Parts: sequence; C-alpha cells; structure tokens
Amino acid sequence: MSAPSVAQVDDALDELVNQFSDPLSFLRELVQNAIDAGSHEVEITTSFEPKGEAGTAVVAVSDWGGGMSREIIETKLTRLFSSQKDGDRTKIGKFGIGFVSVFAIGPEVVCVDTARDGEAWRVLFDEKRAFRLLRLDEPIEGTTIRVYKSMSAQEFSGFELAVRKTVTYWCKHAVCDIRVDGHPIAVPFTYSNPCSVEHDDGYSRIAASHPAGADTFLGLYNGGLTLVELGKSPHPGILVRAWSPHLEHTLTRDAVIEDEGHARVMEAIADTVHGPLAMRAFETLETELQNTIPSPWRNHLHACVRWHVENGLRPRTRDAVADRTVALTPTGRRLSFGRLLKGVEDDTVFATRIRGPLSDAVEAAGKTVAHAGILAEDGALLRSLGRFGAGFAFDVLESHWALPLPLRDASEHAALDPLAEATRSVFAEAGHKVSEVRFGHFDYPGSSLAAQVAVSQADPFSLTPLQDLKTLGRGFFARSRPVIVNADHPATQALGPLAQRDLPLAAYMLAKLFFVGSGLTPRIDGELAVAAHELEAP
Repeated sequence: MSAPSVAQVDDALDELVNQFSDPLSFLRELVQNAIDAGSHEVEITTSFEPKGEAGTAVVAVSDWGGGMSREIIETKLTRLFSSQKDGDRTKIGKFGIGFVSVFAIGPEVVCVDTARDGEAWRVLFDEKRAFRLLRLDEPIEGTTIRVYKSMSAQEFSGFELAVRKTVTYWCKHAVCDIRVDGHPIAVPFTYSNPCSVEHDDGYSRIAASHPAGADTFLGLYNGGLTLVELGKSPHPGILVRAWSPHLEHTLTRDAVIEDEGHARVMEAIADTVHGPLAMRAFETLETELQNTIPSPWRNHLHACVRWHVENGLRPRTRDAVADRTVALTPTGRRLSFGRLLKGVEDDTVFATRIRGPLSDAVEAAGKTVAHAGILAEDGALLRSLGRFGAGFAFDVLESHWALPLPLRDASEHAALDPLAEATRSVFAEAGHKVSEVRFGHFDYPGSSLAAQVAVSQADPFSLTPLQDLKTLGRGFFARSRPVIVNADHPATQALGPLAQRDLPLAAYMLAKLFFVGSGLTPRIDGELAVAAHELEAP
C-alpha cells in the first residue's frame, strides 16, 4: 500500500484541527490528556502581553502528570505534524488527535514543555504547525502547554472569560483539581436539595434530583468530563447526571455514541429515578410532615411525590413506600400511601385547612379528611393519588358537610326561644312540616354555614350533608323536620329587637328568610304572611 500524499495529510489535519464547533474546546482535550497522564491537578492561566496597538494572549495549561519522553513526543505527540528539520508529512496516526485542536484558534506559537526519565524537552510549533524539538537544561515536572494568540486588549477581555466558561462547562466534574487563573472550577456532581439521591451500581454513578422549578436536565460524563448536557430527557422535570466509563462521545464531541453501553446507562438512570429517587421523595415528605412548622420545602416535597404518582410507580417501589405518610388529618393522624390506595369511605377524601367542630365530626363519622388545600400542592398530590391509583374523589369538606352547634347557655335560650316558638307556629300555619325551631351557632372556624340564615335537619345539630339542609315537607304524608336558625347571622340578630316590639312580624320575616335563595315564591310568601297575621289575632 502506498503512503498517503502530502495533500491527503494536510486535508486530514485540517479536519482534525477544526473538529469541534467551539475552537476553545481544545482546553478540554488538554485537561483530558493531563488526567490520562496521572495528574491530580491542572492549572490553567491566561495572560496578556501588550505590544503596540495589539498584543498577545497566552493561555497555559500545566499538569503534574507523568510527562513525555522523547520517544512519546516523536511517535505520538508530533506524529501528525511536519518537522521543521525534515519536512516529513506522511506520518499520520491516531495519537495526538486531541492535542491537534489547539490550532483551531489560529495561534502564532504553541509551546510544549515536558519531562520524563530525567530529560526535559520543549516542542515549538509555528503558525504553519511545523515543529522544532529542543532539549531543556533545567529540570521540570509534568507538562505545560502555552498557546500564543495575537489580539487586542479588548478582545482579550472576552477571551479570558470564554476560557473560564469553556473549562467550567467541560471539566467541572473532573476527578482532579482544576483551577483557572487560581480559581477552582469544580462543581459537586451530586445535587444538594432535599429530594436528591446518588446511586452507584458499579457500572454507572448517577445523581438524580427533583429541582425546585420545572427544569429538565440530562448530563452524561466519563471520568467527570462532560460528554453532553441536554435540557431534555426521558424523565421530564428531573435533573440527572450520569458518569460512566462505558459512555463514549462522537469524534466531534457534540453527542454520545448510542451503543450498548449508552443503553445500559440510560436503563440505570430509569432505575434510579423510579427506585431510589421515588423512595427518597416519599421519605422526605414523611419527615417534613412530622414538623409542626412547615419548612420552605413542604410544597416542593408534595410535588416530588406527585411526580412519581403521575409517572408510574414500579411494584417494588410501591410496596416499599406503602407505609409512608403522604398527608395528615386535621387532628394530626397520619394518612399513609398504602391506606389511601386501599380505598376510603364514600370514595372521597375531604380537604380542609381548618380544624374545627365540623372537621372533627366528619373524622369521627369515619370519613377521610385531609389537612390540605384543594388548589395547593398537598391537594394536588391527593387528587393525583385518587386519579392514578386509589380511585377516590377529592373535594372540599365544607362543600359536602354541615354542622350547626347548639346555643351555649340559658341566657341565649331566654332571649331567643320566644321568637323560635313563634316562627314554628308561622311555618305550621302555612302548611310546612316543621317539628320545632331552634337557634344555634353557625359561625365558627371551618363552618360551612356562616352565610346561612336557617337550615332544616332530620336531627337537630347533627352532621348533615349540605344537600339535605333546605328540605321541608308539605302534605299529609310528609315528615316533620326541625329548623335550626343561625343566631350569628346579622339578619337574625336584627330581628331580636323587632321581636320585642312585634313578635308575629319578626316570626314572619324569619320564616321568609329560610326560603330566600332556595325556593321563595309569591305563594309561599303570601302563606307565611297570612300565618303571621293569624298568630297576632286575639
């Protein structure tokens, strides 16, 4: 086989020089070389040497690894380049491909100082990529590569920032200590918010987290160096970093090779998200619900658990979190995930933010009441549990149940009983089956009746569904029911003084108020007025 021509070598070298979309990506390649050489730290510096109207920017990458011997320099580092001495351009090979990228920024000079086996060497590349090899008299440690590029002072300001940005992007999770102009660029591989996990299965190291916002992130790394970072993944709304030696990038470094290793890592990510991360979400929510004072993370933790409910829980994970608390009742009793999945009475979980006589009575009746807001994150979680697993409805407690409370003492009875009896007589004379009229208190924390003037019940002061509160019978076969009047309502309180002056009129107005907004007709109004007139007749 004939050797490649000079033109072929030139073309191949040009492609390698410009293999990356960002010319500064050569910094990542030099860091990778330093890590491969066994260095535990890499120092990158930028400086500017003014000269006339312009000047020269210098970016240096230093490591303390094994360095290079003359043999390595000649057979690997410079194999793609021509020597200024012999002009040989036919030695093309696989080595030094990453180093070649230093020429993407169009430098005037590239200087490599390195030492190994007691010998120190300097390799100087000119702007045409031809090199000279020189022996150094002074001993050095490791390798330092300096790249010289002409530019103005203004251009250097942007260049300096771009260097730091590039190194941080590609090398922030590297296994060695990396500094740019004296500043460490390391970023923790793991996430710090409460609902985060790190999992290592011996094949991949994975960090996963529920972000405080709705961001999605997938970062893939090898040796801590960035292969690709994306704002999308198979797990929307989750942040994931995966580090594996089985991940490989394409030659242009803009994608990851989707081979068997990649598929295995992606499977490990799914296992982490739907396993350890899901269990962590339930665990942290349970711990948070034990706090008397909510932390700033409470809503977020409800949203984390909801994400896993809506995105499917694997059977093993479902079993593992069955006993975890996902909500509390107003009295502080825990509602576990497993209990809710087994079903609830009336197929409804009732939500309220306020513990009071009503919520206590509904709980005592065996209903499931959650201390939650219907539009809040804790309510959204319960709604999702009902929709995606347990099959229960989720609604506001106060829109289903009511509980009037009796008068508190004898003085209240003395003031209100005469009006109550007169109102009963008006109802009866008008043909309504009212067994008694009693006053009670409707306005208390968590009550659903504060706006009502009066209601009817089968049993006075019992827990009653809201839809049964306005039923009054008429006719021979209708059953009599008590009417309970809200002693706290402004309209009722205004009738007290009127009853002292004109009891029949006050009774008529109170009876009429019962029907306002729920079926008052001219006929009913007329019947009540006639009944009140009969009441005041001698």
